Amino acid sequence: EMDATLRSRYIAEAKFLRALYYFDLVRAWGGVPLVTTLNPSTKLQRSSKEEIYTQIETDLLAAITDLTEKSDIPPAELGRATKGAAKALLAKVYLFKGDFPNAEKYAMEVITSGKYGLEPDFIDANGVNGEHGIESVFEIGALGVEAEAGNQYANVQGVRGTPNRGWGFNRPTPDLRSSFEPGDPRLKGTIIDLGDVLDGIIIAGDGLTPDVTTDANGNILETECYSRKVWTPGNDVPSQWNHNRRILRYADVLLMAAEALNENNKPGEALIYLNKVRERARQGDPYILPDITTTDKTELRNKILTERRHELAMEGHRFWDLVRTGQAASVLGSLGFKTGQHELLPIPQSEIDISQGSLIQNPNW
Repeated sequence: EMDATLRSRYIAEAKFLRALYYFDLVRAWGGVPLVTTLNPSTKLQRSSKEEIYTQIETDLLAAITDLTEKSDIPPAELGRATKGAAKALLAKVYLFKGDFPNAEKYAMEVITSGKYGLEPDFIDANGVNGEHGIESVFEIGALGVEAEAGNQYANVQGVRGTPNRGWGFNRPTPDLRSSFEPGDPRLKGTIIDLGDVLDGIIIAGDGLTPDVTTDANGNILETECYSRKVWTPGNDVPSQWNHNRRILRYADVLLMAAEALNENNKPGEALIYLNKVRERARQGDPYILPDITTTDKTELRNKILTERRHELAMEGHRFWDLVRTGQAASVLGSLGFKTGQHELLPIPQSEIDISQGSLIQNPNW
């Protein structure tokens, strides 16, 4: 027995989270076991990818009805799922399905809601000053403690050495660095280099490893650098756990809208939202990052994908964007990507064993 409206909201939040988790699962492994009851079989078969996507859509459409707007969430409860979060996630789901009319519909509903905007400073879109801010559509909160309330996602990527912030995994590549347009401020908003000073702290890095690694021909394979997207003020390990991870932010929604509008043969409208992202990125400097003007569908499609790479770098979007747009083989082929295999991850053998053979391995693994 409880307040009926609150009960409906809790159920809607649970459906949003189930949809979010299944979206990650279906992108990574394809069809997976679908659990919608309290007492499922212990030997579940894999459902089809289409069945998983149907459940995701069903959950999100139902959640939208009973979720509240972000503006109605009390400050102490920020981080709960909202109507805007469900619509933004649904837009992304439709983008991955190639359903561009619906992707446009739900991305535009988030935009026209007036509930969101871009942080004036690009760094704040992922930084502490923008936590639960105007650009945040859905984020996972954290505390600066080495425990369940902290964020080890940020810790494992934190600066290694001096200051001692973490393990130094997931470093930006030389290819990412060289891909930014000249003068793009987002380069320094994405990559921490040795010698940088952040919040008064000098980044000296790991003195026990080479600063630059090269191949036999002198080509740079790796430079010691780190992700700026997970930086939190501090010089010790616990403070690095204090990163709120943005799962959905407004810049992503704008670029989803631009992509869907272009695919729906509305390039003029697509340019509006693409250039909003570039306008924020240039930070008032009229000599860099000029507005995109092309209305050629293929060229604009590639411009939007490139903009996603730079705006959302190090945030966990790039690989999935390459797979869904069919560009993974051409971009990642030299790194070992094989068509028909690497679009999906292998199912861990331990999971196949637990299922007593009910789960079947993905192709070519």
